Amino acid sequence: MGSEAGFEYHWRMSMGDADKMDPKIISKVKAHEANPNVASKFKPGYRIFVFEFKTDFTLAMKPFGPNTFMDSESFYAIVFELANPALERFLLNAQAFERLRDYWMTQDEIFRLVDEAIDFARQNASGREVQWASLVVVGLEVRTAQQEGESNEAVMDRVIRAQYLVPMSYLPFTYSTVECAPKIYNISYDFIRDIHKKVDKIDGMCGICSRNMSVSIVASKLPRCGHTFIPVAFACGWRAATGARLARLPCSLTI
Repeated sequence: MGSEAGFEYHWRMSMGDADKMDPKIISKVKAHEANPNVASKFKPGYRIFVFEFKTDFTLAMKPFGPNTFMDSESFYAIVFELANPALERFLLNAQAFERLRDYWMTQDEIFRLVDEAIDFARQNASGREVQWASLVVVGLEVRTAQQEGESNEAVMDRVIRAQYLVPMSYLPFTYSTVECAPKIYNISYDFIRDIHKKVDKIDGMCGICSRNMSVSIVASKLPRCGHTFIPVAFACGWRAATGARLARLPCSLTI
């Protein structure tokens, strides 16, 4: 169960084929391995762990009702075996934390998922003499569950979908196969990201897409004027108006 009633998380892990990874991810792995500042911290005979988080967003109408698939996305994290094993968990957490928070997972839930993923990798990954890297597939289901007395409209409004979240390519520490376009525009002033815990703390609707603010939405507020909006709507509106992507998205800051 998530930090808010009505959100549930289920995950399982399996080993994949690293040779079938997207070439973009393979090149990032090799670039890190060749970086002397990083390589100096490797454990002798180190293994390479590549974590692929494959997220399915589902909806369960009525308690204990059947699940309906709503959306999906995937992202990667790269971890090398280090001389200090504790840093491996830190590195995986640093890369996955921001996106998992967008799923409304609590810090404790994220830490538990990270711990299980690292432990699974250590127990099941092959040595470098067998395979150049080990791919750990983390299958994650993010389920929005209708609560007793909750209307169909209300649960549909708060359901989590990838299209409502920050585009993956803008997350600073997360690896995605979707690349950003050249940085043409840069927004230099800071934004404040507000993760609202209760619906009654959210006022109005997004001034860009007119979608009502609800508990599952990541909302950003401009500090100068106080206007609140959904970041992905801001990004889409900017691209539509200028034909370019943003160099910096308003919710790229951590909480």
